[in-house]
This record gives sequence, structure tokens and C-alpha cells, in this order.
Amino acid sequence: MTDNSLLDLSDQELRKLPKNENSHTIKVLNVSKNCLQKLENVENFTELTELIASHNQMMRMYTVAKLSKIVKLDLSNNHLMSIEGLRDLINLTWLDLSHNKIKIIEHLSTNINLVHLDLSFNSISYITNLSHLLRLERLFLHSNHICHLTNCQHFLPVSLLILTLANNNLNDLNEISQLCRLGSLREITLTGNSCLEGYTFNYRPFIVNWCSSVKIVDGYAVDDIENLKAEWLYSQGQGRKFHTGQHTALVRYLTETCPITSHALETEQERKLRLVLSKAQQYREQLHRTSIPNTKDSGQESLMTRSLDPSVLKSTTQRLSMGSESCQVTPNSMSRSIHLPVTEVNSLVQSPPLPAASTMLPILDSLPSPLTPSIPKSRPIIGLQTPAGEESRAPTMDKLQMIKNKASKMNGNENKNSHQSAIVIQKMWRGYRTRNLNKNVTNVYQHVQMLRFNQYIKQMSKDLVDTKSTLEKEHKLVVLQMQAINELWKKVNSMDNQKNGDNKEDSKCLTCSSLDIKVQQLQQSMDQVLRCVSPSLQSVAETQTDITAIQTADECYPNSNAIVRPNFLPLSKPCTNQMAKTINATTTSSDI
Repeated sequence: MTDNSLLDLSDQELRKLPKNENSHTIKVLNVSKNCLQKLENVENFTELTELIASHNQMMRMYTVAKLSKIVKLDLSNNHLMSIEGLRDLINLTWLDLSHNKIKIIEHLSTNINLVHLDLSFNSISYITNLSHLLRLERLFLHSNHICHLTNCQHFLPVSLLILTLANNNLNDLNEISQLCRLGSLREITLTGNSCLEGYTFNYRPFIVNWCSSVKIVDGYAVDDIENLKAEWLYSQGQGRKFHTGQHTALVRYLTETCPITSHALETEQERKLRLVLSKAQQYREQLHRTSIPNTKDSGQESLMTRSLDPSVLKSTTQRLSMGSESCQVTPNSMSRSIHLPVTEVNSLVQSPPLPAASTMLPILDSLPSPLTPSIPKSRPIIGLQTPAGEESRAPTMDKLQMIKNKASKMNGNENKNSHQSAIVIQKMWRGYRTRNLNKNVTNVYQHVQMLRFNQYIKQMSKDLVDTKSTLEKEHKLVVLQMQAINELWKKVNSMDNQKNGDNKEDSKCLTCSSLDIKVQQLQQSMDQVLRCVSPSLQSVAETQTDITAIQTADECYPNSNAIVRPNFLPLSKPCTNQMAKTINATTTSSDI
């Protein structure tokens, strides 16, 4: 990788990512061991394929969302609380989020190209659905808070090769049964869980019993003896008869059948197992050296298909040590097993023997090792050996003729496929040549394109005119609606004014009626006054003066619409008659 595509800013105590003029050419950026709390300006690195930002102080990771070309992302040893910002990173294949504070595995639905995912040293308590990550091969979940593996047989992709579950909170070894569908699993770690603390048994055969493809457990390779024990647990023992919640019974069973013993304290049966394996390895090497062509088909069956009961292996060892002597197997020897205590042997003798242990099969000289890949049968070379007579020559000629027929048929198929391929190539080349090198075709193509372009322009112009006319109609309609609204508004105002006028007339009528009532009351009072002062004329004049004093000037009501009050108040009829009598009496006295 060139220096221009690599930018190393590690261990510089940076608090903010600086801008770079050549950011569009940088493909690898290393900002580890700084004091960054956020990856600012990282979106300027548009061509970035690898980002290393470990050992910082970041709490959020959404700033990487715009790095669409990123392939490798390392954000370990930070303070991240959740997984985010990875939705558009479809090219991401390597992701390291270890040593953070993540609690849930989420937001990875679009990262289907992930191959390596490290979530170790976090706070994850359970495994979520990762079955959509079809290319995931390495999943690191050690040093978390995982307490169960429920639904992992559906949640984990079958492409997994490495799975680490060490140093978690698994308290039931039967949880391993959830991993039985991982047919490609090669390495697994379980040490440091509570289900393996304080027990003196070898749990490795039990794990291989459920995950037969596993070759490494807790960093150590599974040896041949452990493979044989796992095969026996699967076929003859009770390796798969325990379920989740039966951890105590499983521990008791494994303590009896798979105890931990050093090589110096190896039991007799285990020593015989190793002897059988070494002999099988020697036979396999001998077969590889000699390449025997006349090996019988019955001798090619694998040792793993036979019963792996240690009693059978014991009898086989005796056969190897005794040479050509036959080995007689007693019922006790057929039912004995190093995986069961002596006290249980007698009970097993009474029961019928297992199907695989009911027959005795000797080990053939051409038998390969049970734990190494079988060597394919070597085909005899025809023509190297001369047949003894006509009877042996006839089958050989038939075979030669059959081989020739098959070869000619295969050649015919190959020729036919080649002919079809050549036709396809010629069609593609002729089409390309015609489209690009023939001037007439080019002119016709340009003419057709021009016609389509003109037709498109006409259609667009027509659509534009229609749109314009539609807008004008809508504008006219809006104007008419506004005029109608104004007319309605005027009518409403006139109706309001009319209502207000009616209200004013009603108020005027009420005022007039109240004034009439007051005038009537005043006239009654004046009648009483006149009764008291009727003998004197002076009182009449004063009374008249009082009556006329009620006059009101017109200037007090400048409003033309105001009610016009009378200039004087008329006297009642009794008062008028009394005044007439008084005047007549006065006139008579003056005449006298």
C-alpha cells in the first residue's frame, strides 16, 4: 500500500480529528490511542476502506454512517453503549467492537458480508438473531454476561467456524445442544463458565458429541481418544439423552464415564484404545505405500461405523497380539465398558446387547485410520497385466469398449458445448460490430433517436399547454369565488346594520314610554298642588311657571335622530277647568 493512501495519527493525544487536504485519496486511517470523543470530519474520507479508532473515549459511533466503502472497522477499547450507524456499510467484512459497554447485538441486518465479528468484553446477556449473516465465520462473545443459548440453533449462521463463549455465565452444560446445527464449526471455547467450575470430568467428548465437526476445544486440539469417546457417547452412551435443566445428572454421568486421568494414570482400556489407534495408523501408512489394487470392498468400511464399545476394542487388541488365533468373546466382555462402573455391568448383562456390539468384526490389514480421511481406492491399470486365458480377456475387452464409448460420448458433449459457446460469442461480436462499426446502422439509429426526441418534445409542449390552461381556469375560478365572498360579506354587514337600527328604534320606543310614564306622574303631582293653591291667582301663575320650567332646549340634542320633546307640558282637564273658574271669579270681582 502506498504512503499516500495511509494516514497514521495514532498516539498523538488528539481530541478532534483534523482535516486533511488529501482525504479523498486516503484508504487506511489509524487514529488509535488518542482522546477522541467523536469522529468529526471523518465523512471527508470518502475512499476509506479501513478505520482503526481503538483506545479512545468515544460513546457513540453514528459518525461512521457515511463511510460507504469501509471494509474493516476497529472501534475496540472505547465507551460505546450500543451498535449504530452501520446500516449503509454493506461492504463491511471485519468489525471489532470488543472492550466496550454494549448490551444488545442489534442493527446488523444489512451487513450481510460480515466475516469477522468481535463483541468480546462487553455486557451482552443473550444472543440475538444473526442468521442473516450468511458469511460470518468468526464470532467472539467471550467475557460477556451470557447466561443461556436459547434458540441459538436458529439464531446462529451455519457458516460459523469459530465461536468463543468462555468467561460467561452459562450454568448448564446442556446448553451446548443448541449448537448442534453448526455443521461447519471447527473451534469453540467454554472455559470460565460456572457449569465447568469445580468438576473433575472431561467435558470435551461431550461437546464433540453434540458438535461433531469441532476440532479444537478451549485452544487445544481434540485427540483421537476423545473423538472415540464422543462417538461412543453419541451411538452407545447417553450423550444426547440429557436436556436443559438436567445439569446435575449430566455432571454425575460424565464424572463416571469421562473422568480426568493423566497419561501416567491411564486406565487399561484407554491404553488399549491407544494401541488400536496406533495399529490402525500403521495399516493406513502401509496401504498408502503399497497402493494395493485388489482391495475388497468389504475392507473399505470405516472403523467409525463399527461399534466403539471398548469391550470390542479389547477383543480386537487380543486378536492383534495373538496373531492368527481366533478370539472368543464372552457376554461379559461384550457388555463391559470403561465408561460404566463395575456395579452396572451385571445389570447390563441381563439386557440384550446393542445392535452394533452383537457381532464381532476383525480389523483388516487394509483398514484405514478412523480419524484420518480415507484414501480413495486405486483403480487397476488396464493393459499392464496379461490375462491368463480367454475367459479373463473377454471382460477386459468389454471394459475397454465401454470406456471408449464413454470417452466418445463425453467428447461429443464437449464439442456440442463448445459449438454452442462459439455461436453465442459470434452473435455477441456481430451485434457489437453492427451497432458500432456499420455507418448505415449508426445513421438509422441516430435518426430513430432524433424522431423519439422530437416526439418527446411535442408531448412535453402539449402537456405544458394543457397545464397552463388548467392553471388559468383555476385562477378565474378563484377570482369568482373571491367576488362571491365579498358580496356575501357586504350582505352580512348590511344585515348587521339593519339589526342594529331595529335595536336603536326599540330603545327609542322604550325611552318614550318611560318618559310618558314620568310625565303622567308629574301631572298627578301638579293636580294635587293645584288643589292646595286654587284660591290664589299668584299660585296659579307660579304653578304655570313651574310647569313651563320643564321646557328643554333643542341644543341639548344635536343628533337629528333624537326624539324631539315638547316645549311645554299640557295641563290635565280638571286643572284647566279649575283655572277657568278662578279667572272668571277674578273678572267678576274686578267688574264690580
